[in-house]
Amino acid sequence: MTSGTVDGLHYELHGGPIAGREVVLLSSGLGGSGAFWAPQMQALTARWPVVTYDHRGTGRSVRELPPHYTLAHMAEDMVKVMDALKITPAYTHMWLMDSAIKDAFGYGDKGFWGLTVTYSF
Repeated sequence: MTSGTVDGLHYELHGGPIAGREVVLLSSGLGGSGAFWAPQMQALTARWPVVTYDHRGTGRSVRELPPHYTLAHMAEDMVKVMDALKITPAYTHMWLMDSAIKDAFGYGDKGFWGLTVTYSF
């Protein structure tokens, strides 16, 4: 596992190098930590490199939120993590509001995402 920080956001790369490979980006929902995905990590990393990150204000990411923090800010954060690791497109597995976060940035219709699976109970 490799970890890093970009603009105060803590991220982790599991499952080896990403060069030339499809990548799974796991986003843990509105205000969630990447640790949420620990139970799925072994199964996913058997096939793909997997990126998790802590949303701003949670886990090991910076605690302060910008004034009037919006879904668009959260989408920008997601893309910052992807840019730091030089990954696109990504298969995204998201929890609850993260599909809206992705769409808020406008990448939903531009081929940026390989596949998005959104979970909700």
